[in-house]
Amino acid sequence: LLTSFCLLIASNFTLAAPPLSPPFKTSNQPEIVVDVLWGQERVDSPLIQELLGSDFMKRLEGVDQSGPCRYFGYAPAYNRYEHCVGVWALLKRFKCSLPEQVAGLLHDASHTAFSHLADHLFAVPQ
Repeated sequence: LLTSFCLLIASNFTLAAPPLSPPFKTSNQPEIVVDVLWGQERVDSPLIQELLGSDFMKRLEGVDQSGPCRYFGYAPAYNRYEHCVGVWALLKRFKCSLPEQVAGLLHDASHTAFSHLADHLFAVPQ
């Protein structure tokens, strides 16, 4: 059953994102570029730049997005940071407002290790 579930999840990852480039180069550069699944996106908002370099966003680099299937070799490594930057990039491309972009970037900032699996393990009510 677990193998079937993992294969189902893995089939959704056929276009795995490449690892993200480090989001910050130096503080004196006015614009940075991040790599996301759909290509590169310029980060021209100082607020988004600051958030990308924040400790709570850096923490997401260590929180796995792909779940337990990754450990069985059925899904590529993909972390919450990459996911959140990708959500932000989509919102920016669709010309959403800055508050919407910030909300998209930060939507997983509170996630724990193993993400929603922990909700089931610790019986968090929905």
